[in-house]
Amino acid sequence: PIFGFINSELHTYTYSGVEFNFTGEQITFSTSISLGYYDRKEDSPSRFDLGFPLEFREDINFSWKISDKWLVKAGIYHISNAGFGDVNPGIEVIYFGIEIY
Repeated sequence: PIFGFINSELHTYTYSGVEFNFTGEQITFSTSISLGYYDRKEDSPSRFDLGFPLEFREDINFSWKISDKWLVKAGIYHISNAGFGDVNPGIEVIYFGIEIY
């Protein structure tokens, strides 16, 4: 299971779902799907709106364990309401990270 929370002055998004990991000796491929609640705050000056409170999040990523203490990770996720709202702009986020144990 996975759980996440994104909060800013303009928007809030909370999600929960399942993740599947396919692990090799040094490389791991992960994919997840989640269901979440999106709230554009009433006094938000942002024109961006995901269009519906119910949002789906899909994620794929790869990680490479380069040593016993270092891991490099890159991935992409997509959030959208899958057409449940009148508008469905969706967003895509590409991310990169380094973990030090």
